[in-house]
Amino acid sequence: MGLFGTSASSSAASQSADQAKVAGKKAAQGAGKVAPQERILSDDDVTLSAQRPADAPKVNLALKDYKHSVAQDVAFVRDTLRHKLSEYNVPLDTRMGISKGLTGRVEIDAQMPDEARNRIEQDLNQSQAFKGAFERLSVNQPTLDYVDNVTKLSQAYGIRNNLFDSLISRDGEFNGLQDIAHRYQSVRQTLPENAGMDQSAEARYQFSVNARA
Repeated sequence: MGLFGTSASSSAASQSADQAKVAGKKAAQGAGKVAPQERILSDDDVTLSAQRPADAPKVNLALKDYKHSVAQDVAFVRDTLRHKLSEYNVPLDTRMGISKGLTGRVEIDAQMPDEARNRIEQDLNQSQAFKGAFERLSVNQPTLDYVDNVTKLSQAYGIRNNLFDSLISRDGEFNGLQDIAHRYQSVRQTLPENAGMDQSAEARYQFSVNARA
């Protein structure tokens, strides 16, 4: 009986040891599976944080208002040119390019008699209303084109543009078209020529029009 009891005890101990080894092996395997999952989740969090910085300005830009403002100046400039063509008996279907010369004067590029062109240029340069509208267009139109393009890319593909973000104020009251245009011009002048922004766009801005259209 003593020998049988000793043998049974040894068998039980051996079985318990084997079970413990199996349990330990499963636990180790389980731990090995959890660790990669925790690492992947951590990486994802970092990536998302990098793509959408917490301090990035989150404001709604009034693109509709920007476009309306530019459209008003476009209409005023077009109507003024139409009246001047009629005044000096120049065909309304004459194609014209209006730009600002090196001296800051408004200049006309069009196929028309020199006398008519000179008189129209003189009238336009004496009109503060026209010069003001054209000056705004020379700044606001390139800015609006840039903002509209970046916004469309962002909405379509979720692309962030750090340069664009730098133009936007966290205070919505300072995100009018004139505000953004001012910052846009300032940034553009400080960038190298290959930075993707045309530093000379304002100086070369030309308003093309067919007055009859």
